[in-house]
Amino acid sequence: MSTLDIRDRSLAARGWWHTAVALIMLGWLAAGIAIAVARWLGADLSWWLAVHSFTLGVVTTALFTYMTHFTEALTRTASTGYAGVAARVVLVQLGLAALIAGGAGNTWTPTADIGATLVLVATGSQIVVTVVRLRGSLAGTFAVTVPFYVVGAGFMVWAIGLAIGASHGAGSYNLVIAAHSRAMIWGLVLLAMEATVVTLLPTLTGTPISAAARSRCGRALTVHALALGAAEIALLLGQLALAGAALLLVAVAAAQLIVPVLSQLMGGRSRLSSAPLGVMAGLSWMLSLVVLDGLALATGFNPRAVTLLIAPALVGGGLVQTIVSVLQFLTPTLVGRGPAARERAQRTGAARLVLVNLGALTSLAAPDGDPRVLGLACMGLGLVWSFAAVARAVATQYRSA
Repeated sequence: MSTLDIRDRSLAARGWWHTAVALIMLGWLAAGIAIAVARWLGADLSWWLAVHSFTLGVVTTALFTYMTHFTEALTRTASTGYAGVAARVVLVQLGLAALIAGGAGNTWTPTADIGATLVLVATGSQIVVTVVRLRGSLAGTFAVTVPFYVVGAGFMVWAIGLAIGASHGAGSYNLVIAAHSRAMIWGLVLLAMEATVVTLLPTLTGTPISAAARSRCGRALTVHALALGAAEIALLLGQLALAGAALLLVAVAAAQLIVPVLSQLMGGRSRLSSAPLGVMAGLSWMLSLVVLDGLALATGFNPRAVTLLIAPALVGGGLVQTIVSVLQFLTPTLVGRGPAARERAQRTGAARLVLVNLGALTSLAAPDGDPRVLGLACMGLGLVWSFAAVARAVATQYRSA
């Protein structure tokens, strides 16, 4: 079996749940943009509030939801309903709200500790559920990607611990936070994206799953985890050159999976509508930016300065673009009203892709320059437009039901 049908597990009945999750993500996207605009206008808000609205509010909510969804599908285990994943998603929302309430400036309060702990509990629970499903699975063809979710969530636990430690004076704050951000992005997010696209991108395009990518999963995961672990230790020790070299090895491991998937799609008769093109663009941004991050650290750039430079392109061009592109295909499918709704969600897709990716490229200009502001505006417009297109398609489905 070389393809995966995402409708295998009576997914049409789950439309209400996935619609609710999409609305939560849309809310945090709007909140993140509002915080960024308020900060630009002079409000006394920490820049990480906008970043965490995207990374925890949008990205982590999506990852927990679809990590559960794809783990069920890939392991061919029976669904246990929505209560468990809903509880974990709620914990993430409460945790993020507490983090914002407890650290709205540049301080860290006991409320922020509570928020971080809630996210930590949600992540630990996600790991346990995923491991239990993997151990109870008899399916080996696609389940080889599920360990990526487990290892990625493990890096998230490590990242949360680093954030708590840094906020209580453990080690050099800049170095610990640098390790925290890279564990989240190159650990949780990149690993989850790799695991998902091996099976999902072929589904979006109606092509077979890459045998090369599937056969490389074990080796790529091992190299990725060991290299990122080495980068984390090197960062904490202040060895930036070693950290940069290790991140370049992370990029090599990621490329082992991403390149054959993209090559097969570009070389075959694929249905390259805006949804798969957006995912491909997001993956390309992630792979390019991990290389840029590694090169910058290896040549002695300050880790915080590198993070500030790449953060907009990373979050907008890489993470959120990938998620909203998947939603263009997945949410209408899960609501269960047929391919017409997917096509409706992808109308004007080319214009939205241009806005997001041109904005991401422009955002890599000088951190405080006008081109960067223009890039942020382009990305924001393109992403909000994309979410609005998904919402309109789903609303139309419900009205016509």
